[in-house]
Amino acid sequence: MELSSLVESLSPPFTFRKEVDTDYKLCKLFYKDLCSIGWEYVSYVNELCTLFKFEVKDTGLRKHILSVDLTNYPEKTPEISTQLPTPFLFQASKVVSLLKIFKLFKEAIASYQDFWDSLQVLDSQTWALTC
Repeated sequence: MELSSLVESLSPPFTFRKEVDTDYKLCKLFYKDLCSIGWEYVSYVNELCTLFKFEVKDTGLRKHILSVDLTNYPEKTPEISTQLPTPFLFQASKVVSLLKIFKLFKEAIASYQDFWDSLQVLDSQTWALTC
């Protein structure tokens, strides 16, 4: 199912239920963010629009994955996971912006370019001996 079809299927019925209306508004907000980010970076979105995965390549064409879990949003802050050398810190506000999280992730990846390059050189010039 395409995400645009999913967003349309979540449109609230004529008798509004608070949770349906909230889900629809969030899904619509996230859809706009995904369009702004660019679909080429989106590697996964679950059917409930609560789990998003993005794939970004650095200047060395190495893949980096950002996972944003909004299962309990807005009651709890988003769960964000990456494989960066240090924790990815994100200051959550009342309204979560996937675009803002994504931009911060790209900035973090860029700040580690020397680190990634050094690891790649080390990996290409190191031999592991086993007994």
